[in-house]
Amino acid sequence: MVDVEDMLVKDLVDVIAAAVRNELYDRERFDDEGDKYSRAKTKWLEGEEEELIKEYDAAVRIIAILHRRNRGGIRMRLNQLFTDLKLREAGKEG
Repeated sequence: MVDVEDMLVKDLVDVIAAAVRNELYDRERFDDEGDKYSRAKTKWLEGEEEELIKEYDAAVRIIAILHRRNRGGIRMRLNQLFTDLKLREAGKEG
């Protein structure tokens, strides 16, 4: 049987490692004015989408453990919440 604490620690390590990697990478991506969001509205680089998916999956695993629910349930609920939020925001604009 897999120890839940071991899983949580592994997932936290994955998320922290990704955050550190991205922070170090971000430092190299600052533009001349120091804008750390200088890549906003630009094409995603090769490999970034795979990194994003891995980071999302690690976050979902952590959330599932914290809420004592399965990952599929967490994903479904988050998708529903984001859909509801988009609908509410669209209603405010109209």
